[in-house]
Amino acid sequence: MIKNHIYAIRLAFSMMTTLPFFRFYEFREGLNGTAAAYYPVVGLALGGLVYTTYLLLLPYLPFTVLAVCLFAFYTVLYGALHLDGFVDTVDALHAPREAAERVMKEPTIGAMGAIYGFLLLSVKLSAFCIVVKTPLFVLVPMLSRFGGVVSMFLFRYAKNSGMGYAAKMELTKPLFLFSLTVTILVTVFVDTKLFWLILFAFAVSAFVGSILSRRFGGLSGDMYGFVIESSEAALLIALCVWIGI
Repeated sequence: MIKNHIYAIRLAFSMMTTLPFFRFYEFREGLNGTAAAYYPVVGLALGGLVYTTYLLLLPYLPFTVLAVCLFAFYTVLYGALHLDGFVDTVDALHAPREAAERVMKEPTIGAMGAIYGFLLLSVKLSAFCIVVKTPLFVLVPMLSRFGGVVSMFLFRYAKNSGMGYAAKMELTKPLFLFSLTVTILVTVFVDTKLFWLILFAFAVSAFVGSILSRRFGGLSGDMYGFVIESSEAALLIALCVWIGI
């Protein structure tokens, strides 16, 4: 049992980051859903790594330079995986319904994907420069990945095959509740006043997921990326408002 969870954590890190540790690519039955439940843990690790790097380098670099470099560092850490899903989904949303799947599989980015991708990065970078100054930043990658888990749990998968389908089918209610519990405990530990942020992440991911599910008849791996990126942008903006208050 414990060994299975260790394998699942390794698989989650292998799938969701470019970190050279924990490399593991055995998609055995029953492991995919458990790995998905650990996505918030992966996000927490990324957030902690970025914030720790911020604290270490702050005495040596001008803040603007440091913030932009850290934003790039963070994007590299997760391999722009979700960003790729975001732009592919945007392109599909602007294509005829019957061509959506083909558009998503194309290796090139369309004009609308490029435009919306640029806008997304601009918004995220602006908010990132404010939020990264506080320990609250560590919650953002965790809660956005939890948003991906929420959309995976709530909505059907668009196809009956693939790794995303396997993860969706294996993400049982107990595993989802485990992921939710971890997310709640970490958030409350950081700041007991931020329980609302969990509800906000849940609401945003459920709302975005419902729109995509109605449009495409279900979600896919690219759409999970869209949900994660959208949730992350919304969380950064929400924390900017919270910090301002």
